[in-house]
Amino acid sequence: MKDTGCGMNKKQLDDLFTKFGTGNNENGLNTNGLGLGLYLSREICQKLGGDITCESIQGIGSTFMVQIPFDPLIELKDLFENEKFFESPDDDLK
Repeated sequence: MKDTGCGMNKKQLDDLFTKFGTGNNENGLNTNGLGLGLYLSREICQKLGGDITCESIQGIGSTFMVQIPFDPLIELKDLFENEKFFESPDDDLK
């Protein structure tokens, strides 16, 4: 995701994905919240084998990148090995 907002300096970027990090409001913007959203987003991405990162230029904007590995062959293999996938919805009525 890319925005053309106020961007962040290096210190803000370093603190961006920390638990309870709410920004330091250097730009006079409202930073209400618990500071868990980006922390939890990164945790989830990392548990899935990926990551979420951010590049930012102060005064220009920020770009967030989410990378989650996906191997369609493994995903399809798991799907087809699941016997319930092939059951007819009517099987439950018998």
